[in-house]
Amino acid sequence: MKQARTWTAAALTLCATHAVAATDESLRRHAIEYATLIARAHDVLTDYIERESTAEVAWSGAAIPGTETGWLLDWTEAGIRARYCDGELLVYMGAEAPKGVGNHHRDIQMAPRLFLGTSDAGLALPPLHWLDERQVRGEEIGTVALPECMANLYTEPLPEGRAALLLPVADPWRELRSRERFEFRDVSCGPGRHGSGVRERRRVTREQNGRGDWTGDSMYEPWEVLVDTCRDDYVYHRTFSEECTWYQGEPFNREMRGIRRWRQPVHVSEDGEQELEAPVLVGTTCWHETPGPQPIGDPVTAVGRVTQDEERDCDPGYVGSVWFERTETTTTTTVPWNDAPFVTVSYSTWQEVRNTCELPDDDDSDQVHRGLQRGGPGCDACGRPGDPCDFGGNA
Repeated sequence: MKQARTWTAAALTLCATHAVAATDESLRRHAIEYATLIARAHDVLTDYIERESTAEVAWSGAAIPGTETGWLLDWTEAGIRARYCDGELLVYMGAEAPKGVGNHHRDIQMAPRLFLGTSDAGLALPPLHWLDERQVRGEEIGTVALPECMANLYTEPLPEGRAALLLPVADPWRELRSRERFEFRDVSCGPGRHGSGVRERRRVTREQNGRGDWTGDSMYEPWEVLVDTCRDDYVYHRTFSEECTWYQGEPFNREMRGIRRWRQPVHVSEDGEQELEAPVLVGTTCWHETPGPQPIGDPVTAVGRVTQDEERDCDPGYVGSVWFERTETTTTTTVPWNDAPFVTVSYSTWQEVRNTCELPDDDDSDQVHRGLQRGGPGCDACGRPGDPCDFGGNA
């Protein structure tokens, strides 16, 4: 009988051991599942906020995000909750006694560290934090006080003693930055002004969110002038002058010189220069003529050239001749306001072109000397055979 009781006690102990082991395995499995749901929900919401949102992200009331964020109904039924404000995203276990875990919330928090290495999930979960008294604690973050909006924006009170994951997530729609650029344009001078135009620029400002997306409309500042080459149309007086000469008798008895001056108003605009009226004689020192209005036009100039030659005798004691040439240049300028043209004559220097000077035949000299009445620059009057100044022979 005693032995039977011993066997019965041993069987009960073995059954209890198996029951505890089964319970521990179930708790471990459920804790890992809840820890995975918290991490997964945090990843989905982070991706939505940073990459997919089309406006500033916010939800209030129940701590359950909308389905547009990627939030799953299964997460809600499992008791997972989420809150987001001031750039902080909190995902936590909201249920008081989750199925399969009960009030063992520490097991959920510690699951990534204690259990995941022996599970079949094969996931690398981040360390979870502990939510208590509106604070979140964790080895990598220390103790972080939750902002007031975490409690004020939601109807459900913040629970205490729960597994949670708190990480900063910046809302790109709250991180707006002003971007500036400049636009340039070239503007014509417009009526009453002339020139190559005006170079202008204006500042354009537009906001860009944290993702680099443009938000709102561009703001344009007034155009400002960078370079202005325009000037107002104006009138100036174009002047002309002409020299004159005449012979003055007593008491001068010599040739006198004077000058006539004309003035003509010219309008300068975008179309160029336009003559407003005919030139008017405004002054003269040509006293032998009667001043008066004279029309003016473009002068016409003609140039003529004539070659002149001259034969000269040799130096005494030589026979033969020396021939020279020069160019006579006549410039004739005809102007509408004068009947007679203006003529100027200029001459080039004489150049020797031929020399036949030599001593008479009865001279016993073996050399022939040639002489000139005037030598070139740097030469003697009488050349020597072989001398570069001697035009009659070469060395």
